[in-house]
Amino acid sequence: MKKNRLFTMLLCAALVIAAMAPGAMAESDLTYQGTITMYAQAYTPKEASETNPKALTAFETVAQEWEAMHPGIDIVFLEEVAAGTDYNTWLRTRIAGGQAPDIFWTHASNINGGSLPAGCNIDLNEFLQRPNKYIEGNEHWIDTFPDSVIATNAGPNGEQPVINADYVGTAVYYNIELFEQAGIEAPGSDVTWAEYCEICEQLKAAGITPWAFSFGNNQDDTSYINWWTRLFNTNFYYNDFEKLAVIDPNKSTLNAAEIMIAFKNGYFGVDNEKWMAWWPIMKEQVDNYMPADAVSAASTRDTILSQFLTGQIAMIWEGSWGPNDFEAAGIEFEVGSFPFPYMTQESSEYASGAFVSGCVGGPLAAFQYAISSERANNTMTDEKLEACIDWLMFATTPENDSLICNDNGSFIPTVIGSTPSESNANLVALLEADDTVIDDGMVTFANTAFNDLYYRTFQQYLRGDVTLDEAKDLLRDTQEETVDDYIDSLEIDITPYITAE
Repeated sequence: MKKNRLFTMLLCAALVIAAMAPGAMAESDLTYQGTITMYAQAYTPKEASETNPKALTAFETVAQEWEAMHPGIDIVFLEEVAAGTDYNTWLRTRIAGGQAPDIFWTHASNINGGSLPAGCNIDLNEFLQRPNKYIEGNEHWIDTFPDSVIATNAGPNGEQPVINADYVGTAVYYNIELFEQAGIEAPGSDVTWAEYCEICEQLKAAGITPWAFSFGNNQDDTSYINWWTRLFNTNFYYNDFEKLAVIDPNKSTLNAAEIMIAFKNGYFGVDNEKWMAWWPIMKEQVDNYMPADAVSAASTRDTILSQFLTGQIAMIWEGSWGPNDFEAAGIEFEVGSFPFPYMTQESSEYASGAFVSGCVGGPLAAFQYAISSERANNTMTDEKLEACIDWLMFATTPENDSLICNDNGSFIPTVIGSTPSESNANLVALLEADDTVIDDGMVTFANTAFNDLYYRTFQQYLRGDVTLDEAKDLLRDTQEETVDDYIDSLEIDITPYITAE
């Protein structure tokens, strides 16, 4: 009798423990049996090879753990499209045939802006209001993502088209050994421009070239010009945002029409001192803290990276993918990082003091996954949808988000409570920073003749071939023509917003 009673008690205890286990709870909730296909983009599991020396295993590890809790369901990661294949064209073709992956990578803007067919995905709002049962104490899945990420995802009517759990950042990466030689303490995540200049002075005094930037003529180099225009002019125009966002002030960026209005009203353009104020600031850097050949055809992104890897310069401004490049090169020194420095009144009369270092980057990386609708994937059912949701909940626990993102190393995990790689640790501050981004025209004009002229003239100015006034004269006519041409292409009439005579 005692033996039977003991057996009964042990059996009850086992049942209670089993019922409390996450896997058992998930099994009882899911009725789907079969495969879930997923296009994971840069997180796609892969073995190391000659062309790809770094193996990626984390997503597969996480998937196997989830599969063990849900027997009968297999996560199948699709291979990345072949080099030279346009992914969006490939995806649209699959959608048209009802054969899209169950879960596919895309920027939220591709869905919100109409680049992908309407109705190809599930609006995830309803599911984001559910608790994520894999996170203890969570009541609403949506609360595990930063507000700025949710705002970036949002469609015109508040739709949430993707689960977004990483961030592509930009930062100053530095050689810790050279900093220690110069007696410089590790910078924090809140460095002003004045403090950055002091770091440069200390390095220079120690006989170390502080930094360099790619001012060459390759397309990869010229595209970086809008890093600078965004960084400086988002700060300089920060307090003018309401004057600039005249069509729709309820956002954190300017649309193309508002940018053209800003040019026409004189807020932007070569004749506005604020718009050009960052040029002398950058020339000071070139003249004092960069190598002698900093502005030349040889100053490419590759050569600057080589200078950093070989210890010729102490700092490099790079994307959060930088640590992967450093590791692949087999560097022997430790690397630290901090967000781009921001301007205060100490450095410019136009500075707002706003910490907007995150304006060069954002939650626009590889962990952005939509779930196909039945229209896009004719195998999608309510049962499969529930399994897809459950799988993405598991993948977005802080622990799993960290594991997946840091396995790749190019991006920063954004789920609240996640931990970035050591080399990108200071970039977490970007997630908490103001998400205002002011395009002063140089992003919108990226593929125009004016952009090319702007860059060439900027090079001339940095080399001392022309003065600032001469640069303005060289740019003025082409700027006005480009703005007028762009206005002609707009679908709305901006005349009511033009206040300048």
